[in-house]
Amino acid sequence: MLRLCLLCLLSTILLSCLSEPDCIITASNEVKIALSHAGYDDSVRFAKFDRIEVSGTDSVFHVGDSVSSVVLPVDPGSLQTTFRFYYEIVEDTVTFSKEDSVKVIYTRVTRVISPDCGAFNYFQDLAIVLSTFAEATVNNSQLSTSDSKNITVKL
Repeated sequence: MLRLCLLCLLSTILLSCLSEPDCIITASNEVKIALSHAGYDDSVRFAKFDRIEVSGTDSVFHVGDSVSSVVLPVDPGSLQTTFRFYYEIVEDTVTFSKEDSVKVIYTRVTRVISPDCGAFNYFQDLAIVLSTFAEATVNNSQLSTSDSKNITVKL
C-alpha cells in the first residue's frame, strides 16, 4: 500500500511539471564561420589570428588563437555587422600576414514563445554583402544554437 501511495505521489509530481511551457530557446546572436582552403573543396584551413574586430563592439576576439572556425556575435542593435580578420597562414613553410573582412546583413524577428518564457530576438536571412576573402558563402542563414556553420570563407 505504501508503494502504491509513493507511486501515485511521484506520478502527480511528474505530471505537474508537464503543465509548464517548454522554454527551449534556439535563438542566438552568434554567427559560426568556418575556414577552408582557397582552391580546394571544403578542406579545413587553420589560421592564427592576431585579432578579430566586430563592428558595434570594442571587444577583440580570438587573439592568438590558431583555429579552423570562429564564433562571433552580430550587432543586435543593427541589421548589419562587419568582421575584420587579422591573421597569419602558412604556405609551404612561409608565413603570410593577411587582413580580410566580411560584411553581413540580416533581419531580426522578435517572437514570443509563451507568456512565461517571454520574447526572444531571432536573427535570420543572413547574407554577405561585401567580402575581401577569396570566397565567402552562406551555408545557413538562420543564427541558432545548433552546431551548423553559417558562413564558409576560403583563405
